[in-house]
Amino acid sequence: MYDYLSYINAQRVEMINTRNHFDSQFDSTVVPLFSIVIPTYNQAYYLDKALQSVINQTYKNWEVIVVDNNSTDKTDEVMKSFVDPRINYFKIH
Repeated sequence: MYDYLSYINAQRVEMINTRNHFDSQFDSTVVPLFSIVIPTYNQAYYLDKALQSVINQTYKNWEVIVVDNNSTDKTDEVMKSFVDPRINYFKIH
């Protein structure tokens, strides 16, 4: 469990470091008040709807962590369609 959490934290730091080009759209210095964790496996249709639902909320101080258990459907395509620095995608191989 510890190794997995270390991996997730390392990936999260890497993703935060790549967000610089989004600074004009979102304040990356604000720590999200809450995190929404979405585990998924071959649920691209529902994942798209879930992410769109979060984005449509009026409250904006959040982050989404999508943990994909190596889906074989169009989950990767769905995730690529969401260009929002508050959405983090982790694919477990």
